Amino acid sequence: MTPPSDRRRLVLSSLAALATVLAVQSLVWPRRPSVAPLNASAIGRQLTSHAFAASRQQDLPAQRSQERARSVGLVFSLGQGQTLRLARGVARERDDFALAFLTSDAPALKLLGRSITSDPTGPSARGRIGTAATRQTCLVIGPGQSGGFGVTNEELLAVIDPLPRDLRQRVESLLGLRLARAYECAVISLSASDPAMLTDPHWSRLLQVLRPVLASGGANR
Repeated sequence: MTPPSDRRRLVLSSLAALATVLAVQSLVWPRRPSVAPLNASAIGRQLTSHAFAASRQQDLPAQRSQERARSVGLVFSLGQGQTLRLARGVARERDDFALAFLTSDAPALKLLGRSITSDPTGPSARGRIGTAATRQTCLVIGPGQSGGFGVTNEELLAVIDPLPRDLRQRVESLLGLRLARAYECAVISLSASDPAMLTDPHWSRLLQVLRPVLASGGANR
């Protein structure tokens, strides 16, 4: 009869071998990331219920590749020369989880002349899209997330849970027994013909209005 300690070692060795095979498979045939669409109706109602004169404009196209995915972008005119653009974005790799990477292939979302700033709500980036002054951030969303904001890879990773550390946790993650980390956030981009419309109080109020609907009811399930 095989001693219990030997059986445990055999099980752990088998799991480690399986984890290695799955890891190699993920490198050779990586799965393309996918992302759920945003719920335009819910977001529109949330904006108008908080006195934002939201008017739906033409959507931005969705994008999906081996490295990232981005939902159809929602565009709202908020009046007074303001344009709000929203999209869900997900990166396949942990090191690519950054606002600049998620928007780099979308001219209507790619921020030029970027500078990082912060206010009580959280980090954001300032720059321009076309000739319009623009402010952007990304709201981390997904199961168990607190709904924190970030721009850089370091800021966004600080919001989500750290990677599993021991072998058993890594094997469980590969086998689907542990919730996989989703490097996903909701891109929030506000452009204005008058840069004064991007002041901290106005920006913070907009984020507080959007946060609950994007974190919970902002996606079609």
